[in-house]
Amino acid sequence: MMTAQDPLSSHVLQEIKTRKLLLPGEKIVLAVSGGPDSMALLHAFCTFRTALHLNLTVAHLDHCLRKGSKQDAEFVKSACRVLNVPFVSGRADVRRFARTRKLSIEDAARRLRYRFLVKAAKKAGARKIVTAHTQDDQAETVVLQLVRGAGLSGASGMDWSGPVGTGQSRAVRLVRPFLSTPRAEILKFLRRCRIRFREDPTNSSRRFKRNRLRHDVMPLLKRLNPRAVKHLATFAEILSTGKEYIDRVTEGVFTRLAHERPGRCQFQRSEFIKLPRAIQQGLFRQAVARLGGEEASLNFRHWQLFHQALYKEGVPALLHFPRSIEVGLDDRVVSFSKTRPAKKIRSVSIPKVRSGEVAFADRTITFNMFPRTRRLFPRGRAGEAWLDAERVWFPIQVRTRRPGDRFIPLGMRQSKKLQDFLVDEKVPRSERDSLPIFQDRRQIVWVGGKRLADSVKITPQTRQVLRISL
Repeated sequence: MMTAQDPLSSHVLQEIKTRKLLLPGEKIVLAVSGGPDSMALLHAFCTFRTALHLNLTVAHLDHCLRKGSKQDAEFVKSACRVLNVPFVSGRADVRRFARTRKLSIEDAARRLRYRFLVKAAKKAGARKIVTAHTQDDQAETVVLQLVRGAGLSGASGMDWSGPVGTGQSRAVRLVRPFLSTPRAEILKFLRRCRIRFREDPTNSSRRFKRNRLRHDVMPLLKRLNPRAVKHLATFAEILSTGKEYIDRVTEGVFTRLAHERPGRCQFQRSEFIKLPRAIQQGLFRQAVARLGGEEASLNFRHWQLFHQALYKEGVPALLHFPRSIEVGLDDRVVSFSKTRPAKKIRSVSIPKVRSGEVAFADRTITFNMFPRTRRLFPRGRAGEAWLDAERVWFPIQVRTRRPGDRFIPLGMRQSKKLQDFLVDEKVPRSERDSLPIFQDRRQIVWVGGKRLADSVKITPQTRQVLRISL
């Protein structure tokens, strides 16, 4: 029989109050799979929902990964009916999502699960999602993060409470009140209260990384020290306390120094270098998170690459990180950006006429042709090119880059791959697919805004000039 005085329920309620995880009267969504941990979560919350005046909704996602998964949903639905808790469910094709996004099954399942839970929370008018992650889960997470080379953020494990994902979904928070509860105590609670649960056979499959850790590595650690799980969880808590302070300081520094615009975040390099290393690292993590990247996709090696580039004065750098995050460094600026697939841009033509303009993507290209005078020729502004019109084979096609593009840059004698040129010039990946390429009937004559082709440069023999402006 389940009571509010049960040791596990009392412990969890105390953690909720001490850590201020939930407020009286809140609407919350419980993530319930039907397994032992989540069924313990459901029943524990039902014991003190009246005391905290909680408005509960249970959400269950069928990942469609095995036969019998439909029965899990029916099982949870039946339990909710008995406990008088509203129930919502959904289905997701995890395998297809993993295949199309080139993700592991574990990663794909996690993303779809949280996407579903956020939608369920918003529909229920809730701002908190409660999960049944245990002390054992926390210990496993710490080991996994350390093995993959994570820094402070990863090694501090899962937060007791934190935003879900990025963007608008960050308004919904994830709460983990079982993080100090060992799995063994949960199983005792289930037996004591005679609570039924479902067993997921995939939890014993060693195909998945976490399962291999759980069944092969963690037992070895427990042999070395029976309290290994508790100590790993305590280690995470200690690191989390330090991280919380650094994050608070970093937030203030970010507000003061960051220059944000859609898809980009910049800092003055001279100011960034003066900061303590811990704050630099915090800004690095925060910039990635604000651009919609995932801190979980970064490890300490990524930070090291950035830090080394930061202190190479006078050497521009362009770094590419997971989840399409790009970091550019020059003498003045440290720039974080999120690359996105370029929209298909239609090509246009510049005919052999005296003057005119054409529309290309979101810009207007103007051009005019005139005789050369004896006066000295201006070098041209950024986004402007001066060509020997008699060396151009009209019409000029304005297009985006193509595989295999080559040209002879001004000042060179040999042709160069356009891709190599863009890399050498530190042109961000986010700009390369929308860069206008000007090509006459024979060759590329100008890489828009970057470099003229040597064959069409102005010489003492030039009689007709073509000026193109972006």
